[in-house]
Amino acid sequence: MCAYRGREGMNSNRGDGQGGRGGSPRDAHGDRGGYKGRSDSRERSNGRKDADGRRVGGGRRVYVGNGGRSGGNARASHSGRSSQAPRRLENHASPARIAACLSCRIVRERDAFVSEVVPGVVSRMGPMKPEDVAFATRLARGVVATSGALDDFINRNLYSPADIQPNVRDALRVSAYELLYLKKDDYVAVDQGVELVAYVEPKARALANAVLRKMARTASRWPFGDVGTDVVALSRKVAFPSWMAKRLVEEMGREQAAAFMEASNGDAPVHAAVNAIRATDEEVLAVLQEQGADPNLVEGIPGCIRIGTPKAIRSDVVTKLFEDGKVLISDPSAQKVASFALPGEPPSAFIEVGSGRGTKTVLMQSNAMRKYGKQFPIVSVDDHPFKAKLLRNRAREYGLTSVQTKVADGRKLTSLYEKGSFDAVFVDAPCSGVGTLRRHPEIRWRLTERDVAKMADVQLDILIDAASLVKTGGQVVYSTCTVFREENERVVERFLKTKFGERFEMTEMLKMSLEEDGPDAHFAVRLTKRF
Repeated sequence: MCAYRGREGMNSNRGDGQGGRGGSPRDAHGDRGGYKGRSDSRERSNGRKDADGRRVGGGRRVYVGNGGRSGGNARASHSGRSSQAPRRLENHASPARIAACLSCRIVRERDAFVSEVVPGVVSRMGPMKPEDVAFATRLARGVVATSGALDDFINRNLYSPADIQPNVRDALRVSAYELLYLKKDDYVAVDQGVELVAYVEPKARALANAVLRKMARTASRWPFGDVGTDVVALSRKVAFPSWMAKRLVEEMGREQAAAFMEASNGDAPVHAAVNAIRATDEEVLAVLQEQGADPNLVEGIPGCIRIGTPKAIRSDVVTKLFEDGKVLISDPSAQKVASFALPGEPPSAFIEVGSGRGTKTVLMQSNAMRKYGKQFPIVSVDDHPFKAKLLRNRAREYGLTSVQTKVADGRKLTSLYEKGSFDAVFVDAPCSGVGTLRRHPEIRWRLTERDVAKMADVQLDILIDAASLVKTGGQVVYSTCTVFREENERVVERFLKTKFGERFEMTEMLKMSLEEDGPDAHFAVRLTKRF
C-alpha cells in the first residue's frame, strides 16, 4: 500500500504497478495513486506553492468570470465530466491547449489525478485528431508535473502574483511550460497563450499579452542560477519543490539525485505480469508477439514482460487476455516486491497489511504457483471497505482461491488477531509515493516535509503492530514505493530499537532505483523474528 492520499493514517493507494489499480490495458499509463493533499476548498482559498514553497494564487482575484466561480466546470468530477460543456468562445486557441488547460483546472480544483481527467475532458471537446489528443495529454501531464516551477517563473513576471485569477494562471502555466520545457518558439507560445487566456477569461487578454511577452524575454535566463552548484536552480530545471530537491541531494548525492529527478519527469515504460494461475509465460508472449506488442521477458523477475509497443495491447485479442485474468499491468518493482514477500516455504498463515486494490495480492499468489506449485491462505487487510470489495472481485477474476479480506486499521491488528498467530507478515505501507512520480506527477507539489514525517510515524506504528502477529522464526517484510530514508531505512532502524523490535534482525534488503526507461523505485526489507 503506497502513495499516501491524505492524513487519515492508512488512507492510501498502492504502489502496485502502472499507477495503482494495476490490471487492464486502460491502466497501462497510470491512474489512481499519489498523495491526495488538501481539500479543494482550502487550496482555492490559500493558493498553491511555487518551487520555493511560496503561496501563490490566493488572495483577491481581479478577473472574475465564469471560469473562476465554483459552479459550472468547477464542479467537474475526477473523470472530467461536468454539467456544462467547455465554453466555445470565438478565438484561435488550439483544441489541444484548451483541453490541457481545462484538465489542469480540474486537477487543481478537485485534487484529481491528471491521467483520469484528460480522457473525460477530451471526450467532451468533440472529435479531435489523434495527434491533438496526444499533445493535450503531454501538455496536461507536463503542466501538472511542473506547476510549482512554472508558478515561480510566472510570478517573476507579474506585479502582483496573488491577484491573478486561478483559471488565468492555469492558462499561463500552459504557455510557460511550452516556453521552458518544450522550447516552443516565442511567437507560438505567446500567440497561443493570449488566445488560451482569452478562452478562460476574455477580460484578461491585454494582461496575458503583456505578461507572456515579458515571459518570453526572461525565459533565456531561467532557471536563474547554475544548476551545477545551486540546488534551487536545479530544482527549477527539473521541476521539483526546492525542499524535496535538497533532501534528495543530501541523501543521494548531486549526480544521483539529478538523475532521479530527471527520470521522474520521463514516461514510464509499460510492463505486464503473467498470472501463473491462469496462463503460462509462453502463451502470453505468443499472443503479444502476434499482435505486434514487441514483448520481452524481464530478466530476474519471473513472468514480467516489457511491452515495447503499448498501443498493441489495446487490441481485442490482447484485451481478452486481461479480461480472462491471464495477465495484468504492473511495474517490475511491484512484481519483484511481491515475489520478495513470500517466505521460503508455503506459509499456513499469512497476513498482508495494506492490500489496497489487490494487485500485489494477485502477484503473490501467482508467484506462489511458480514457487510452491499452489496457492496459500492470505488474510488481506485494508481500512477501506470499497478496496476490500474490489479485491474480492479481482480474486475471482484472477482465480485466487485462498484470500480472506478484512477491513481494519493496520495499527490495531493485535485487537483482532492473537500475537504470534501468523507465519509471515507483509506490510505494504502507506507512503509518499516519491518513487512513482512518473505515474503520479501530482504528488510532488502536494507533499510537504511535515507530511513525510507524519507518514513515517504511521509506518512505524503499523510495523510494530503487524510484527506482533508473527511467530518466532517467522518473517516480516516491510515495503514502500518511496526513496526517502525517513520512510525506509529509518523506520526499520526505529523499529529495531524498540523493546519488541530487538527480537528481530534484518536479514535482507531490496532497493530498486528509478531509472530512465526502467522500473519505479521501491524499497523492501525482510525481518526475521529470532525469539
